[in-house]
Formats: sequence, structure tokens, C-alpha cells
Amino acid sequence: MATDGGILLNDIHSKLNATRMRRAIAPHTLEGLRQAIAAAADDGETVSIAGGRHAMGGQQFLSGGTLLDMRR
Repeated sequence: MATDGGILLNDIHSKLNATRMRRAIAPHTLEGLRQAIAAAADDGETVSIAGGRHAMGGQQFLSGGTLLDMRR
């Protein structure tokens, strides 16, 4: 769910880890991945990586950061 305050993300099982992140990027190429990491670094943001979002401990999301959505 996108809002002016970022994107609210959650794990798919427990749904107990709702976290507001600045943005989510789904890179399709290695170069796209490099650009996403460089953009986050330029903005001083944290980067987290999520695949299937099965982890239920909340470790796949960092408040206010950039999520690299690796599902594709």
C-alpha cells in the first residue's frame, strides 16, 4: 500500500510485522540492482532484501528504508 508516508509492507504469514518503508524496488537486472543500492546509499537509506516474505520476525523490513523486492 503506497501513501505519501511511504509504503506499508508486511510478512505474508503472521501479518504482525507491518513496517513503513520509504520505497520498494524490484530490480530486473544486475544493473538495476546496482542502481537501486547506489540510490539508497546516495540518500543515506538502509537497504533490506526480501524474497517470498515468509520470515515472521520482521527482519526483512527496515523502517524508512529501501526494500529490494527479489521475488522476480
